[in-house]
Amino acid sequence: MLVVMQSNATKSQIQDVCDRIDSLGLKAHAIPGAGRTAIGITGNNGAVVPGHPLAYDFETGFGLVQPLGKLGLAALPCVS
Repeated sequence: MLVVMQSNATKSQIQDVCDRIDSLGLKAHAIPGAGRTAIGITGNNGAVVPGHPLAYDFETGFGLVQPLGKLGLAALPCVS
C-alpha cells in the first residue's frame, strides 16, 4: 500500500503517520519526492481482503474502503 502525503505536510506529520502505521504491526517506509512524500507500507501477512470503495477526496487523496471480510486488526480508538 502507498500513502501519499499532502505537498505541505511537515516532517512531524509524516512521522506521525509512520508511527501510526508501525503501531498496527506494519512497517512504514517514507519516500521523499520532489513535491510530496509517499509512505510505503509493508509487512502484512499476505492476506488480501476484497472491499468496496465508499468515498474518495480528490483534493487530499484520502480514500475510504469498506472491507468485505475480516481484517484481523483491532478497531481504532475513538478520539474526540
